[in-house]
Amino acid sequence: MLSLGVGMTLSVLFIRYRDVQPIWEVVTQMLFYASPVLYVATLVPEDYQRPYLANPIAAILTQVRHSVVDPSAPSAATAIGEPARLLIPLAIVLAVFAFGLWLFNRRAARIAEEL
Repeated sequence: MLSLGVGMTLSVLFIRYRDVQPIWEVVTQMLFYASPVLYVATLVPEDYQRPYLANPIAAILTQVRHSVVDPSAPSAATAIGEPARLLIPLAIVLAVFAFGLWLFNRRAARIAEEL
């Protein structure tokens, strides 16, 4: 849902503003290094772990690491402190999806004209 929401938003922005593509490439690279792809999320200092895991990508990758790669690694619920805090990344995902859907539906009729 996160990817779909971002994709719908970017599809509208790419057509309207041609400069979005190089900016998105830089943002994507920053997200790669800010996400626990190359390292475990528990390496982040404890003071910053909870806000860090509010990032939906970090929460997803932490849970995937626990489920697929290393069962002894902490799950996303354990790393963030309590399972109820996982509602924050979930709310972000739903908000990004809702915004992307709204924006795409709003601009869909004019997309063909702007191409």
